This record gives sequence, C-alpha cells and structure tokens, in this order.
Amino acid sequence: MAFGGAVKLTGESEYRNALRQITQELKTLSSEMKVVATAYDKNDKSVSTLKAKQDDLNKVLEKQKATLANATKAYNDFNAKVQAQKAEHQALEKEYKDAVAELERIKQTSGEASEEYQEQAQVVAELAQKYKKSTDAQTQNEVSLGKLETQLNNAQSAVNGTERELDQLEKELDQAENSTDDCNDSLAKTGDSAKKAEGGFTVL
Repeated sequence: MAFGGAVKLTGESEYRNALRQITQELKTLSSEMKVVATAYDKNDKSVSTLKAKQDDLNKVLEKQKATLANATKAYNDFNAKVQAQKAEHQALEKEYKDAVAELERIKQTSGEASEEYQEQAQVVAELAQKYKKSTDAQTQNEVSLGKLETQLNNAQSAVNGTERELDQLEKELDQAENSTDDCNDSLAKTGDSAKKAEGGFTVL
C-alpha cells in the first residue's frame, strides 16, 4: 500500500490481517471465559468442582497467552516498518525545506522571472505534493499502530484477568482441601475415641 509518493509501507496488509485475526481470537476467548464462568455454581466450593474449573481456566489462559504473543509480534513488526517509513518521511521533509530555501535564494539573486527560478519552483511544487502525501501517511500510520496497540493491551488485560482469577481459585482450592483434611482428621479422632470407649466396656 503506497503512502506518499515513493514512500511505501509494505507491512500494511500484514497489519490488517494480524489485527483482524487478533480481534477474532479475543472475541472467541471472551466467549470461552463466559462459558467457564457460567458452567460452575458459584456456591459449589467442593474440591472436585474447583479443580475442574481450574483446569478449564488454565486451558483458556494458554490460548490467551498465545494470542498475546501473536499480538506482540504483530505490533513490533508493524511498528518497525512504521519507524522506517518515519525516517524516510523526515528525509523527505529535509529535502523539501532545502528546496524551498534554494528557491528563495534564487529569487534573491536571479529574480522570479528567471528560468532557474521557474525550474526550482517546479521542483518545490512536486516535493510539496509528495511531502503532503507522506504527512497524511504518517497520520494514518499512527492511527493503525494505535489500533494494534489497543488489541495488544486487550490481550494483556485478558491474560492478567485470568491469572488473577486462577490465583483466587488457588486460594479457594487450598481452603477446600484444608477443610477436607480437617474433616477427615475429625472423623479419624471420632473413630479412635469410639474404639477406646468400646474397649473400656465391662460385660456383666
């Protein structure tokens, strides 16, 4: 896709494909998170239920991290090409300003009616057109890069959210397992007490 005369950004098509793919992946993962959230009763704090939910969330997290990796690579690749084009734009800007300065010099020395002035004026006009297109391209590049950065941030937020939920789930699982252990200990002590009591009976 051409941006401003000879300045081109070859990564534009790759950027659009990556943005479309990442956007779709985030929508799919969001749906999967909703499924996990509604698949389990919030009041069910049993060990088996918490472990099942943990397994499902870990699967979603793995996919989220893959999407984040894709988004990061797409952003870095596109940003590198944008910065390269920015350098070309700055070189074009310098060339344009130098041409304008030269036109003014010729005006002062030879006058506007001179052939040299007319030729330089044509050079300035052509460079002005290229510079405007390149400037517009830089604006569009920033918009495109911003959209990709937004999706990158969304992917990172999704990972962070799932990791926080897993941390909380881990705490609940520890509590549930400790509660189960306490219950088992209590039952064991009750059984021991019953055996001792039975052994102490006297048959009349």
